[in-house]
Amino acid sequence: MRITQLREKTVAIASPISNAYIDFSKMTCSVVAVVTDVVRNGKPVIGYGFNSNGRYGQGCLIRERFRPRIIDADPKTLIDEEHDNLDPAKIWACMMTNEKPGGHGERSVAVGTIDMAVWDAVAKIAEKPLFQLLAERYGNGVPDPKVFVYAAGGYYDPGKGLDGLRREMRGYLDRGYTAVKIAAGLGLGGNESYPDLFQPYGGFPDGVEVQVGCITMPELPGIGFEGKSDLYRQMQALRD
Repeated sequence: MRITQLREKTVAIASPISNAYIDFSKMTCSVVAVVTDVVRNGKPVIGYGFNSNGRYGQGCLIRERFRPRIIDADPKTLIDEEHDNLDPAKIWACMMTNEKPGGHGERSVAVGTIDMAVWDAVAKIAEKPLFQLLAERYGNGVPDPKVFVYAAGGYYDPGKGLDGLRREMRGYLDRGYTAVKIAAGLGLGGNESYPDLFQPYGGFPDGVEVQVGCITMPELPGIGFEGKSDLYRQMQALRD
């Protein structure tokens, strides 16, 4: 059992939106395929991974450093003998060989994208959904049927304005979301896009409790903010 190829392609995912810090007009994403010599249903098992929007593609790091280490490694050193499968932890350690501790910013995106593809391949080799495999290995064998999600929205979009923001947020609530993230804050068109809403006061109003990156307001879903803005009163207006 071995990884025969590790393919990476950097693709454009540009859009006219922006958040509190960056715009997405030049945004890219790395898509990775980990090809193995394991055959399931008559075809080689291939694991796929991609990095998060907003992080840019990591093609150079993947192609120049991490892919060669995996492909050049002794395949036996990357195997989980107990489960007769690839070993994500050993592959991770292989990728990080000769890497200086710290400085994980861009590097973590490249390694994490490959790691996603490796886990996808591991689940396909085991012929189980990944959530089931993880539950069996690291839990009690019973996957949690519920997963926390939130709606990421409120991105600055030319011409959207405050009315458009209200409709967007209400749409998330109508669809059942109990937490949303609004790209509110300083820089890159924040105050220009919503001049009556995003005014920089340097933080949150007194008395607003911050928990796990979100501030919770009475009778409102959890709302997470990027950057600094005084939005308490305005968020209450969005509720009404």
